[in-house]
Order: sequence, then structure tokens, then C-alpha cells
Amino acid sequence: METTERPQPWGKAIVAWGLGTLFLGLGLLTAVMIGIVAEQVRDRLEVSEHAIGMLSAVFYVAYSLAQFAGGIMLDRLNPRWILGVSSLIAAVGCVLLANATSMGVTVIGRVVLGVGLSTSFLGAIYLARIWFPPQRFAVMSSISQLATNVILAIMLIGLSVTETIPPLHAAMIGMAVGYVVLGIAILVLVTRPATVATAAHGDSDVGIVLQLRTVVGVPQFWLGTAFFASVFGVLIAWNDLWGIMNQRAYGRTLEMATALTSTGAIAAGVGGVLLGWISDRLGKRSQITQITIWLLTVTMALVLFLPRLPTTGVFVLLFVFGFLLGSNILGFAQIGQHIPDNAQATAFGLMTSFGFLTGAGLDYVIGVLVGEAPPAGTDIAISHYRGALIPLLVVLVIGSLCAIALKDRAQPPSAATTDSLPIQTAK
Repeated sequence: METTERPQPWGKAIVAWGLGTLFLGLGLLTAVMIGIVAEQVRDRLEVSEHAIGMLSAVFYVAYSLAQFAGGIMLDRLNPRWILGVSSLIAAVGCVLLANATSMGVTVIGRVVLGVGLSTSFLGAIYLARIWFPPQRFAVMSSISQLATNVILAIMLIGLSVTETIPPLHAAMIGMAVGYVVLGIAILVLVTRPATVATAAHGDSDVGIVLQLRTVVGVPQFWLGTAFFASVFGVLIAWNDLWGIMNQRAYGRTLEMATALTSTGAIAAGVGGVLLGWISDRLGKRSQITQITIWLLTVTMALVLFLPRLPTTGVFVLLFVFGFLLGSNILGFAQIGQHIPDNAQATAFGLMTSFGFLTGAGLDYVIGVLVGEAPPAGTDIAISHYRGALIPLLVVLVIGSLCAIALKDRAQPPSAATTDSLPIQTAK
């Protein structure tokens, strides 16, 4: 089968991919920072944990819906405009959240921020997809995740060591400044490879409906999406809010809970790179995803139901848990082998939208189940949170069952040795 050649202007590739990765990293920092200052938001608005969970769900719903549209636009427009403008929109959302004193303004701020950040994850993956050889796709996209998680972990560890939690206003204004600078840099420096730009221009007559049919008509797309949505939904629900809240239920300080959560962030980045490398190296993408999600499901059960562990034991368990959560990145290579080149971003956008919607649903459901939590540090509080977090385990079980039917696209022997992720040339 004919495959798309990838250009090798490494300077431009690194700049474009690097800025996309920075956008992803800043988006992740913002999402986690919102979790860190959640208690400040609760106190400022005088609301319950249920309301905080709802606010998180609002953010991810807006993120998911806008991300789907962003995927379609990335297949048709230059990524510099999509990602640059999105970064500037995120800055507006941060300013709104920094100054919000009512629930209504906070909801609007979360929606605007969600729309702005909707292309951060997808954009980093897409830039890795168009600038690097297909057989390096899983590794490069995983490195994006690792880089952002390491930056996140350094920030969280710094906050823990200094025992400093930044004020809500200062944190959001700082993020807004970062988004403005990054947005301008993306508008100036990010480009699309000439061969990809030509293919996209040639496909401009392809209707959106036909483009969507190309994606949704592939059964393996839905199975891969089920895998990704379950793993990624649990990842964002755990790392962005409920992991910290769960550790708080055990009586740990906010600083210690934040540091333990950073363990999972580092491990997810390491796991994504290592698992991505194995997937690229062996070419057996479906088998890797099946093994990791079943191991992840077992580990999730251990996280929820093991008796109270010493801090060292929690560190090890959360590292393994985070390592396996990093396997979410395999979903892109898994579905990418079944989707034509001119619909890749659309497929990625739709898949990640389901992932974020799953996270939003988990945030809301867990918030309802937590309700008014008992005093932290008590056996009642620990038991209460264990029950409230069971939806995480249920979602992983569903994803594990769907992963059983995942398959790799059969390749000719020659193609398997030169290109582990062949993509059809756009017609």
C-alpha cells in the first residue's frame, strides 16, 4: 500500500513540535493547578465538593465539544491559527477565573478556558503526527506527554517542599500571561510541512459529513476509542482532582497529597514513552494495549481497596498506577493505523473528545457520591472515598472488555519492517 512520505526539516519539526508540547504542558499545569486551588474556590464561592466536581465537569464538557471541532479544523486549516488563537482564548478564561466571585462567572470562565485548551492535547499529537515518520509516532507523542508531566511534577514537588500553595488570583494571572506569550510564538513560528499542506488543500472538497463517515465507519476506531476513553478519563479525573482529594481523606496534608499525585504524573510520562517505544518496536499495538489496560484495572482495584499503607508503599503503588495510565497515548497509534491520512486529526479529535467527556462524567458522578465528605483522616472518610471512587474501576473494566477485540491492520512483510504505522495517501 502506498504511504505518505515524511519531510525531514528537523529544525522546523522540533520548533513546531516543541511549541505544541509547551501548549500541552501549560494546559496540564492549568488543569492541575485548578485542582490544587479547588479548596480556595470552594471557600470563595461558599459551595460544596459536589459543586467543585460540577465545575470540573463543565470544563471538560466544553473542552470535549470544542476539541471535536478542533480536530476537523486541523485537517483543513494551518495549525498555527488553530493553536495560536486557542492559546489566546485560554488566557481570557484564566483572567475570568482569577477575578470570579460568583458561580456564574466561574462557570463562564471554565467554559472559555475549556474551549481555549481544547486543542492543546490534540495539537501536540497532531504536530508529532505530521512532522515525524509514522513509525516514530507513538514515541514522539509519548515524549510530549513525558515532557509535560515532568514539568508538572517539578512544579508540584516544589510546592510540596516549600509548603506553598499559590493564591488563586496569582496562579490564574500567571497562567494567562503564559498563554499570551505562547499564543504569539505559535502564530509566528508553527508551520505545516509542505507535503501535508498540499494534501490538505487537495482534499478541501471533501465534505465534513464524508470525513466523519470515513472515521465512524471503522469498527476498530470505536474499540480504540473505548480503550482510550476509559484510561484517559480515569487519568484526568484522578490527576486533576480526585487523587489529591483521596489522599486528603487519609489525613495527609495538601502539600503531601500534591507530592504523591506528582508521582503518578511522572510515572505516566515514563510509562507512555516506554510503552510507546515497545509498541513502535514490536508493531503489536493491540497486544500492548490489551495487556496494559488489564494490569491497570487490577492496579486501580489495589489503589482503592488495599488497607492503609505507609507513605513509601503509597508512593510505589501510585507510581505503578501512573505508569500504566500513561498507556492512554497508545490509543492514537492504535486507531491511526486504520484511518486514512486526510481524516487523522478528525479521528484523534473525536477520540479525545470521548476521553474528556468520560473524565467529565467521572468528575460529576464522583462529586455527587462524595457529597459532604466526613472529616479527613478518619476511617469513615477513607471508606467514604473508596465507595465514591468505584466508578473509576467500573470504567476501566468496560474499557478492558472492549480492548479484547482490538486488532492490528495486516501489513505486507516489507511494509512491516520499514513503516510500523503506514498511512494511506490522501486521495
